[in-house]
Amino acid sequence: MPNLTGLPWSDVKPLLRKLGRVNVATKEVPVQDPAQKSRIIGQNPAAGAHLEPGAKITLTFGT
Repeated sequence: MPNLTGLPWSDVKPLLRKLGRVNVATKEVPVQDPAQKSRIIGQNPAAGAHLEPGAKITLTFGT
């Protein structure tokens, strides 16, 4: 699993395609820092984790 924290969605989409077949869920949370808006502020599994085909990835975006 690559480190996606801090990236905008436009940069994340190609990285997710490279991972192959994974299930991606997204959620949005309010943030105070304008630099975090529309960027990934959290991910599960963590960066460096091994992913099996069909793995579930949850990405949290700042709004």
